[in-house]
Amino acid sequence: MLTVERVVEVIKSRCDGRDDPLLVFWCQTANNREEMCRQIEVLRGEANIVPLVPRGVGFDNPNALLADLNRLICEHKEQFLAEGISTTGNTRPIALLLLSRTEFTLPQIASLTVLPHWFPRVGGESVYIAIEDLSRTADGPMNVQEAHVGDLCEKLFQLDVALASRLAKVAQWDHSLNISFFASVRKPNEELAEFLEAARRYHVEVRNPQAYRPSVREGRSLIGRLLSLMQNTTPEQIGRRAKALTDALWIKDEEVRVVNDSIISVVLRPTNRDVSPAVRFTRNLIATVYASAQFVTAAAHADNYPNYQILLLRSLSYNLRTTLDDITRVLDRLDDPSAAAARQSVGASDGFEG
Repeated sequence: MLTVERVVEVIKSRCDGRDDPLLVFWCQTANNREEMCRQIEVLRGEANIVPLVPRGVGFDNPNALLADLNRLICEHKEQFLAEGISTTGNTRPIALLLLSRTEFTLPQIASLTVLPHWFPRVGGESVYIAIEDLSRTADGPMNVQEAHVGDLCEKLFQLDVALASRLAKVAQWDHSLNISFFASVRKPNEELAEFLEAARRYHVEVRNPQAYRPSVREGRSLIGRLLSLMQNTTPEQIGRRAKALTDALWIKDEEVRVVNDSIISVVLRPTNRDVSPAVRFTRNLIATVYASAQFVTAAAHADNYPNYQILLLRSLSYNLRTTLDDITRVLDRLDDPSAAAARQSVGASDGFEG
């Protein structure tokens, strides 16, 4: 749901430079609508925003839509005749905001209607009106509050810690499993133990995970190394990178069968889809980490990019955050490699003796 501040900001931007006498907006909200109306009246400033709460039946039949709107306007005549809105010198559009519990399901197409004779400035005149559903169309910069960029940063940090911890456990048990993957991300003459210790110290230095931004240039984090790797990897090469990471993390197919792919991982799907669950998991990990870090970086430089629908930004952020959460939980629950190997050894020995 949009915040009150965002609703007011978007409506003001829609009114800027417009000469329409009346603009109508619909906003679905789960908040207390009367309280939201009061907050909007405080925040609107000089803008002619009139928030109303539609009640009862209506706004569900395209043939009766403008009749429903006219009825609602007449029921709240006093608000439209309020001081500041009805004055002849006030030429800013009147923005009627309908706060509803439900979404707006009708086509957002302009139609001609006659406003009541008392309506400010254009009473009794025929005007074209379209109802814009802000729940779908409201836009904003990449760093909007609704995108929860800080939470996305924190999820990246938590995954970075989990990845480094898992790599260290596997390397301690069998160093050879890390050779292929580390060769693709290492700096010249760098040893795995050296990098893992530097990553551990780096994690300790992070005081605010919600401001975490892995640096490709510094390369102190594992996620930073993955980002650098992706910058030099084609979509067809991701599978090979994922296979090497699967070995380095020592992941078995049965441990990762229930993790859903992020939307970005699906968009970057391989042409060869016949991969094991473990490789699909690490492929999802690499793609999701890359997309999340790019989102965070773009949000940090939001002024350089256009606005996007808040519904899109919020949904994409949510998808990335939940996927990062799932991946981190799986990594934290993976079998300890040395203990699992010991169990397998005992089982094989029992079977031989039997």
